[in-house]
Amino acid sequence: MSQTLLEKYEDLVVEIAETYLDNMEVELGKKYKDKNHQVNASLSDRQQIDLKEKYNVSSNEFAELYMDFTKMEPSEHLKHAMDAFTASG
Repeated sequence: MSQTLLEKYEDLVVEIAETYLDNMEVELGKKYKDKNHQVNASLSDRQQIDLKEKYNVSSNEFAELYMDFTKMEPSEHLKHAMDAFTASG
């Protein structure tokens, strides 16, 4: 049984998630100040380059891994937290 990229690079996936959540925090702050702001927590080019270099992952493998990451579904807890934030704004 072969590992998926998400399994193979579990530490990298965790760091992508942490970076994504940090970006989300900044984006939600912008949304709080400007209701018309379009939230985009995606990793910046610099963040992607830094992670690729840190984990020594090829560009193609990182792109595939990041695409798989973005397809992951949020947990029910995260969905409820996001809904509560949206309702409060």
